[in-house]
Amino acid sequence: MRVNPELLTVDVAPMSSRHPQPSVWGSLIRVVKIALTLLLATVIYWLLSPTFASKQELMRERGELDQRIATAEKESADLDAELAALQNDPDHLGRFARDRLNVARPGEAVFRFEAYRPGGSEGTQAAPGTK
Repeated sequence: MRVNPELLTVDVAPMSSRHPQPSVWGSLIRVVKIALTLLLATVIYWLLSPTFASKQELMRERGELDQRIATAEKESADLDAELAALQNDPDHLGRFARDRLNVARPGEAVFRFEAYRPGGSEGTQAAPGTK
């Protein structure tokens, strides 16, 4: 049997020296790959950023609409209660007719008073003899 002397030798060189140094082209390719990756990420962000802004605007608008819906539902419930009271309570119907429709019963005198306005002295005059 014959032994190959090249197989019996031990390489004592460090591992880093075993791998050849990267060439200029290898380094250039690595830089181009990084640049293309950054360019792709920038394009994706640029394409999606209007979508993010649009989503925020839609969420703000939805909040406003939810608030308007809640207000409208409360108003609807109040009107339903008013309607039920007008249909079922004759006294309430009479008050409604007098207050809002200016209806009076026969022989009834109607007095209307202006609402009190604090700090407003328009139309009022001092009593005679006072300064």
